Amino acid sequence: MLRTSLLAQSNRCSSQHLATKSMSLYCFGKVVPLSAKNALEMCVPDENSACLHLCDIDPEDLATICEFNVLKPVGVTFRYVSNVDISDATTLWLAASEVAGRFSEAERNLIGVGYVDAIKATALGGFIHNLLNCPEVNHGALALVDGGVETIFPKSSDECWRHFLTIISKPWDCHDNPLFVWSRS
Repeated sequence: MLRTSLLAQSNRCSSQHLATKSMSLYCFGKVVPLSAKNALEMCVPDENSACLHLCDIDPEDLATICEFNVLKPVGVTFRYVSNVDISDATTLWLAASEVAGRFSEAERNLIGVGYVDAIKATALGGFIHNLLNCPEVNHGALALVDGGVETIFPKSSDECWRHFLTIISKPWDCHDNPLFVWSRS
């Protein structure tokens, strides 16, 4: 069941704000144009308890995202969390990482159909794949961080997906804390 939450502008939901409480994995971003809001909601896989919050994000995180001119216009900011009662995506990462761990390193490096399908079947993998391939999203940014953004990855949606597939097998606090940035051509 899709769960979407509209939060007041004063409610900040970002890695930096939430990380002061405890270190966890946070998934947030922005899509352009504003009309992509409905499409963004459709990116959430149906069979999971994860929750998409359409909300403001921390001004510093938003400033990092908006360093890319294509992401400066009015758009939709969001965070994707494990469930409606939790403010992070750590359990989503752990579930996808467990699935990735069922494949050998060689299988993961080949990024074969079986591995890709298995990751897409997870709540986090399905959301990311759907988001990166959403035709209504002209430009997007997605962060997967346990503090702040450490690596900015401005690539094609396919290259962003491949990078996600390579890092999902790592513990949530041992990857490169990427901000994926892509544009539809």
